[in-house]
Amino acid sequence: MTYCLKFSLLGDFARGFNCLLELSNGLPIAQYNENLPACDRLKKLYKKWQELNNKCVALYPYRGMSGGGMLENESEKNLEEENKIFKELENVFENWIDGTKEKFKKIPFQQPLRIIIISNCDTVLQIPCWENWDFKKERKAELSFYCSTFIAEQPQLKKSPKLRVLAIVGGEVIDERGDLNCLKKLPNTEIEILKNPQLNEFYEHLLRDWDKNYDIVYFGIHSDKNSVQFANKIEIKHLQKALARASKTRLKLLLFFSCNGPIQEILRIETPVPPTLIWEGLLNNKIAHSFVEKFFDFFVGGDDFSESLARSREFLAGFEDRFPRASLAPRAYLCPGQEPPTWEGIRAGVGTSRSWNGWRNGWSVGAVGAIATLLVLGLGYILAGEAIGREVNDWGNEARENRQIDRAIFYYRIAGLFWLNGTPQYNIALIYEDVLNKPDVAYKLYEISARRGDPDAVANMSGLLVLYPQLGSSESALKWLKFCITTSENLEEKFDGAKGSCWIFQGLKNLKNNNLGDAKEELLTGIRVIEENMKQGDAAPPILGYCGLFEIAVREKDAKAMIQWKNKILSNKKYASPIHNSCILEVKSEEI
Repeated sequence: MTYCLKFSLLGDFARGFNCLLELSNGLPIAQYNENLPACDRLKKLYKKWQELNNKCVALYPYRGMSGGGMLENESEKNLEEENKIFKELENVFENWIDGTKEKFKKIPFQQPLRIIIISNCDTVLQIPCWENWDFKKERKAELSFYCSTFIAEQPQLKKSPKLRVLAIVGGEVIDERGDLNCLKKLPNTEIEILKNPQLNEFYEHLLRDWDKNYDIVYFGIHSDKNSVQFANKIEIKHLQKALARASKTRLKLLLFFSCNGPIQEILRIETPVPPTLIWEGLLNNKIAHSFVEKFFDFFVGGDDFSESLARSREFLAGFEDRFPRASLAPRAYLCPGQEPPTWEGIRAGVGTSRSWNGWRNGWSVGAVGAIATLLVLGLGYILAGEAIGREVNDWGNEARENRQIDRAIFYYRIAGLFWLNGTPQYNIALIYEDVLNKPDVAYKLYEISARRGDPDAVANMSGLLVLYPQLGSSESALKWLKFCITTSENLEEKFDGAKGSCWIFQGLKNLKNNNLGDAKEELLTGIRVIEENMKQGDAAPPILGYCGLFEIAVREKDAKAMIQWKNKILSNKKYASPIHNSCILEVKSEEI
């Protein structure tokens, strides 16, 4: 089983980064928060190294240039300076990333491991030092990147009657013949070549209906920081629109072999992009042809996307006497939740999203039962309405208890068509929060449930805004917390869990603001309400409340209170969710 570690860095080098580490194996295992300091020097060194590296590459013809831009006798001098700056860049990078060392030590030693670096900052993604990062080497991990914080479910991909490839090439001096020869050799494929397209031709090809669209799109072009340079320049916004549309059809693999282009910006769209291979920096024609040939040899031969890239990189090391760091230039970009695709998977039309694969498999196993269920539901909608909704919601509860997550979501969605009080949406949101570890999706579902009148959803919405500030503004968090507190006082007794949660989230908000006195009082109030409710068997333990009070005890150096709340937390481990797991690991590591 492959373990996936998502390392999200949100911020910039001028102000610093908020970091989130999430380890999963299909289900969440551990989660940690950390901060990395501002480091303008790292950004400046990267820019300086990039300029020197480009000078070295520019000694030879590369895509977008008719010849070398410098004298041959400057080669040795440039290589020496490039090597010196790269070593300095590595040292600064290692010292900077060292701030996360203690958190990374807590990651269980699992293999095989995939690491996905996610950031809203292009420079973070472009820094070549990630490949030589100690943690990656120690774990022998596969590394990929993602340039957007937007993560959503992907639709199930339809099967392709024939694998179709679109090769988009352009630029006056780009020798694309080697690239195209590699693509033409791919078995059982149909290739279409689009050379120097006008904007209307570009849209016509990428915005087609599904059955006329492409499985693989290959860009062998020249680009600059603002546009892709065909006969007429095509701006980023047009590429983004076309790619967003194509990503919702049958597109399964995207390859950009461009020079210094705005590729991260192109991929920053509000829909999951397919697995993407990018060449960072200037690109020599000969290297491009050799690398494309090796990559597809491995990929068609049975290696998955990441393995093919890793093996092709080894081949590039042979060019580094003239093209420094060539083996670091190609990068994989994978949306979190995607598995590295295989050639056979692409040919079969198999999707890459774990959750949707599970849905498809579950549907195949129970297809006859599902059809019968829908027929019964159709009649039930007329006859019973809410009663049918409650019944199907119970089926969802049973599936969730049996760890049949995709089937549970399916039943809850059907229940929501009949039972309109928000409970089914609330149950789906719980899965996305506690099992799939997708608080952004959970928040949207809680909001739907809250608008249908579910008090528990109101409490959980306010809680997510406190725990994950990136989901909304501070004003939104305060608004929902106030609404949660004021309305919960008037709720029926059966919603005491929501009352207690409201107070706990208010306490956690004050804890973040260092108002320890108010935080302690509010956390204790919430815990008391929920523990009373637990006696009736209607609520889970208030682990977050215990965690908040443990943190206060640590800050106040109150050893007795630390032991009290540590015992409370560890005695309720079976109720742990991803956010609770992080707290449990912190508690275990704290010396008392």
